[in-house]
This record gives sequence, C-alpha cells and structure tokens, in this order.
Amino acid sequence: TLCRSHLHPRRRMAVILALLSSLFYAYLLAVLTSLLLCPSPNLPASFPLQFRLAARFRTPVLVFLAIPLSFLSRSLHALSARLAPILPAHKSSHEARVEAVAKQVRAWAERPEGERGVMRTARANWRAMSLKL
Repeated sequence: TLCRSHLHPRRRMAVILALLSSLFYAYLLAVLTSLLLCPSPNLPASFPLQFRLAARFRTPVLVFLAIPLSFLSRSLHALSARLAPILPAHKSSHEARVEAVAKQVRAWAERPEGERGVMRTARANWRAMSLKL
C-alpha cells in the first residue's frame, strides 16, 4: 500500500538514524558557528569571570539550549495530556486518585478550625511559576 514504506525495518531504522545524526551535526554546527560569530560584550576585566562568561554565552545558550528544551518539554507534556484519556488504565487510576484526594480533603475539613493549617497542592514549584508579566 501507499502508507507502508517499501524499506525493510532494519533499513528503515538505518535511514532514520542517518537523518537524526545529520540533524544533530547540523545543530552542532549552528551552535559552534553562533559561539564563534556572536559578538562578545566589551566588559572590563574587573567583572568576575563567571559574569563575563554568562554575558558572552547568553544568546547561544538561550537559542540553542533553553528554548528548544522548553519547546520539547511543553510538547511532551501536551502529548501526554492528549494521550492519557485514550489509554485504558487512565480512567481507573484517575478515579482512584480523585477518591484519595477527596478523602484527604474530608479529613482536613473534619479537623477543628485551629488545627487545620494551610491546604497545599502537590504541584511542583517550577510548574506553578509563570514568566508572564
């Protein structure tokens, strides 16, 4: 059929690996080129070495490391959020987790007012932060 590749699975894997290695080398070339061509800020030697290095490599690190990793992280999170409801184990595990949280909230609400304390979520700090102004 038109949907299936005519390549043997091992050959197909070799082609995929060759493409990935080509992408990696192109990425590496772009990083090295940007490191060499990126203008160096004229900072006096009185500034600490760490500060001068951070100023020198700020743009390449952001462009070639931070932004792609952020995009990859967000894409994987979005993909897992879309696939989770489709998976058969999701519904039963979701209901069990909801029941466990509801049980904890009920136990918290049954405590006297003075003993309750602050209700917290298990959300990681880095997930709760936002860069929006």
